[in-house]
Order: sequence, then structure tokens, then C-alpha cells
Amino acid sequence: MFLLLGYGEKAGSGSTRIMNAWEGAHWRKPLINVLPRPDRVELCLSMEQLLPQKSINKLISVFGEEITHLYGDGLIALTTAEMEGCVSNVRLQQLINKHSTEISQLLKDLCNEGYLVAENKGRWTVYHLNLREEKKLFKRIFLKK
Repeated sequence: MFLLLGYGEKAGSGSTRIMNAWEGAHWRKPLINVLPRPDRVELCLSMEQLLPQKSINKLISVFGEEITHLYGDGLIALTTAEMEGCVSNVRLQQLINKHSTEISQLLKDLCNEGYLVAENKGRWTVYHLNLREEKKLFKRIFLKK
């Protein structure tokens, strides 16, 4: 890890190597948090796949087989919400190569389709999996008679 960080070299010179190593391994992009007090930058290095089968299985158990028709950015947004507990526009900007306006529309569409639930407003909006859909799915499958 110190080799990747460039320990003993110019400050920050290893960040590009870290990002490239994570991308090459197809792991989730590192999460960079800026903490105001005390002034600190935190780099969270997750060694999880971008779309792990465990998360996809969880999404199928919550939303049913219809989730398999989603692909690309929508699936990344949902797996991020499942793995990290929530997802935000800022977090998706770190994971996918889209403008914040496009990501906002993606998140809005996922909310309208019943996959996500928004919490807060504006720049502080975070999205959680709509676990109420799990109950609706249960009723649709088992109480259908």
C-alpha cells in the first residue's frame, strides 16, 4: 500500500496509481471523504466488485426477477444503495462517468419505478432501497388467489 501511495515521494503522487490499480481489478472506485473537523481527507478503499452477485441476489429477493431487466448505471445505483446503505448523486459521480444532471434523472427514474426512496432535499438528498416494495412483492406472489 505504501508503494501505491508513493510514501517518501511528493505528496499525493500515488493517488493516480491507486485509482488505476482499483480500476484494473474491477473493484468499486475508492471513496474520498473530506472531513471538516479536524481538517482531514479520508480515502476508503473497498476491495469489493462493482456488481457483486450477493448484492444482485439481494435485489432479486427484494424486487423480484424484474430487476434482471435493469442494466448499467441503474444497476450500479441499486447495488451501491444495497451495499453502502444509501446512494447519492455525489457517490454515483465517483462510480460512473456521467454528469450530475444525468445522475439526478437516473435517481429520479429509479424512485418513480419504486426501487429507491429519497430522503432530504437538494444537494443533501440520499436514496435508500425501497424495502416496502419487498412487502408488495410478497403480497403479489403469495396472496394472489
